[in-house]
Amino acid sequence: MKKKLIALSAVFMLSMSIIFAQKGKVNSAEYSLNNGELAKAKTFIDDAFKDESMNSWSKAWLIKGNVYASIYEQRAIHSDIYSTTPEPLETAKDAFFKALELEEKPKSKDKIAESIYSVGINIYNHGLGQYQANDFEGAYNSFKEKVAISDYLNENGYRNEVDTMGLFTLALAAYNSQKIDEAYAAAQRLNQLNNKKEDFYQVILDVYKAKGDQSGFEKVLKEGKALYPNNSYLMYAEVNMFLEQGKLDLLEGKLKKLIKLEPDNKNLYLVLGTVYDKKGDSQSAESMYNKALQIDPEYFDAYVNKASLYNNEANDIIQKMNDENDAKKYEALKDQRDNIFKNKILPLLTKAYTIDPNSATVKQALKEIYARLDMLDELKKLGK
Repeated sequence: MKKKLIALSAVFMLSMSIIFAQKGKVNSAEYSLNNGELAKAKTFIDDAFKDESMNSWSKAWLIKGNVYASIYEQRAIHSDIYSTTPEPLETAKDAFFKALELEEKPKSKDKIAESIYSVGINIYNHGLGQYQANDFEGAYNSFKEKVAISDYLNENGYRNEVDTMGLFTLALAAYNSQKIDEAYAAAQRLNQLNNKKEDFYQVILDVYKAKGDQSGFEKVLKEGKALYPNNSYLMYAEVNMFLEQGKLDLLEGKLKKLIKLEPDNKNLYLVLGTVYDKKGDSQSAESMYNKALQIDPEYFDAYVNKASLYNNEANDIIQKMNDENDAKKYEALKDQRDNIFKNKILPLLTKAYTIDPNSATVKQALKEIYARLDMLDELKKLGK
């Protein structure tokens, strides 16, 4: 019996020495991290978790979270470590949540919750990078995770703030990745907020329209217009709604009243010009676009809309050309068409292109006109 007790004691002492050794590695990881030695910190914490005893120690998980969060945060400096570490933010997040689960002291739990919040910010920023790279699916997953973290912290009393930007970008990324149901769920939450930012309305309206929620769309549009009457997107949304509903006269009357209140609002003239265009009154439409340009000579949309008006005139002539069998009459019509392209449309689109050289629509329109008018040198300047 005595020998047996000695043997058990030896095993106990051995296991304790292993635990102490692993805890020492955790402390070494913390020390290395604090001293800017990220590679050493990662090696120490990875070695520590080779022993299962670390799985029940809150501090070990906390340090692991800090190390892996630092791998992401210092990726520019330690690109070698970052490139060989798969999903460091996900690892950091999981580690912090495990630390929170194991921790019993309220103050320590609060500190861990702050670490979770910080890693959520990193996940959000990572999502922004994905979105800017047109990786809408990846951005959606990142923003979804960020919102989930915010919801958890709010529900458990660690924070008390609605993640408005998280919901906004989640709805946006979901919409652009064709996840309409998910976008709609985020947009509904966003719509419940008070004091919504101006940009929020565009996303909510786009999503509601894609979902087919016409009643919700009209309510949001009405609210947005009341708060931001000069927002051009909201104006166009209302215009398009009235156009779809065939309420041109109603829209015309409403715009005229607004112009009396805001005679220097270029957007109102632009929208009224669009209404006249739809009604087939090109002369009144042109007059409204001219008034908009008098207010703002650099008004891109007014140049484009006015060019579109003349393009309709050119298309009418092209239709006549297609129906004309007499060669002389055909050539006369062709001259009329080319005159419109060269002397009316081209100057407007050229001006629009100088205002916004990144407009693919205007660039393509210019290419077509240059090709039609055999202006090959100008066509080459635009490139592919």
